[in-house]
Amino acid sequence: MAASSDRPGTGARSTSPGWWLAVGAAVALQLLVLFLTLVMGLGWGGWSHVLAMLQALLALVLIVLLTARRRWAVLAVPLVSGALTAGLAALGLATAPLTECSEAEESALAELSTPAGEPLEPDGGMEFGCYAEFGTDLSPVELQARYGPQLREKGWRVEVLDEPPLPGSGEERPSPEVPPERLGGGELLTASRDGLHLTAELVQEFPQDPGRVRPLVTDDDLTG
Repeated sequence: MAASSDRPGTGARSTSPGWWLAVGAAVALQLLVLFLTLVMGLGWGGWSHVLAMLQALLALVLIVLLTARRRWAVLAVPLVSGALTAGLAALGLATAPLTECSEAEESALAELSTPAGEPLEPDGGMEFGCYAEFGTDLSPVELQARYGPQLREKGWRVEVLDEPPLPGSGEERPSPEVPPERLGGGELLTASRDGLHLTAELVQEFPQDPGRVRPLVTDDDLTG
């Protein structure tokens, strides 16, 4: 009678005591890949991020199937998934700025200026619009007070959030060195005019980070 093999190999079934330790390591690594893919979406987004999330979830399903069949190939799944996530992230970030903004979108962004008075120039186009980004030390309330009237003067219909977003919840507490009025993160206001839609958000992942304002303009004629 042939003895069953415990050695890793292509298609080899495992009966070794270390099998479940290997499965646990594979699951933990894949969950880490999934978490990092989700977090990277905060500054990535787009079609490539959707594909990365999908393949990371499918990799978890594959791990379950390989575990049921006692395949040592389960150890390779998170490594391949991590490599795919990195590749899709690089592809998404590389191609996003190559998408051309429409003339209407560029003109809408040019109507705004930075707190220093410099006109905005598009940083890139994406499949859902054209965006610019600039740094600021203004609070959410100060940003709303600046850009709400500026947009209304240009004929935009502006909706300003009644309560500007603040980061941190639960046990997270802002650093005592950072004044609360300087913290923020999330959507500041929305505006529309002649088939164009503008959303301005304050990007600040952590209280200690400098704030960055990101206006995004979308054109109904292009998005349908």
